[in-house]
Amino acid sequence: MHGNRVIPEGCEAQMCDLYREGKTLREIGILFGVSRERIRQIISALGVTRKDGGQTIGANETRARKKAEKERLFRQRAKRLGMPHTELRKHLNQYGSGSKSPLSKYRSHRQAARKRGIGWKFNFGSWWKMWSESGKWALRGRGKYVMARSGDEGPYAVENVYICTASQNSKDAHVNKPYQTRTFKIGSCKKITKEKYADIREDPRPQSEIAKHYGVHQSTISLIKNYKVKE
Repeated sequence: MHGNRVIPEGCEAQMCDLYREGKTLREIGILFGVSRERIRQIISALGVTRKDGGQTIGANETRARKKAEKERLFRQRAKRLGMPHTELRKHLNQYGSGSKSPLSKYRSHRQAARKRGIGWKFNFGSWWKMWSESGKWALRGRGKYVMARSGDEGPYAVENVYICTASQNSKDAHVNKPYQTRTFKIGSCKKITKEKYADIREDPRPQSEIAKHYGVHQSTISLIKNYKVKE
């Protein structure tokens, strides 16, 4: 007997089983017509604690469901980015996902290409593989190493890009397109005769050195090297 209520023999074990299955003290109390406190006293006397069932079971199940859903969404994200989920997890643990992370730089590069009307056939996995295998990621940036397109034409795609210095990218672009459509008047470069233009365009030295040699500003050398002369 418990208080004024007789608990049938064997019900104590049943109460413990129900509690371990996730039933709360209140729910079990309603089934047997006693208070939740009575149930707590009965199962406690049999060595069952709150960690063994009841709301703890429900909370654990909820956490397990949330964890499974989080993992499912992460795997979907990894698939969209073109990288195995195990590799993506290691990558994010190492580099993070902040504004200076490879993932952020990838998105910025893709957005810039689209704004310029250039095709984009990379996913993050293939883009990062090219950078990581080049060994130049730490040196990436404006004026340093860049991802260049062959001949500065076509889309950004695995078969059409390579990693090189920014200056090499500029040189390679002018090999395919020697002069841009913009023109300038000869009068803009009064200190240099037109006969010298060909020599300047073939001169392999940095533009700053060429400018110093001719006694002109570097922008003048850039004009001669990169643009047509307007007669």
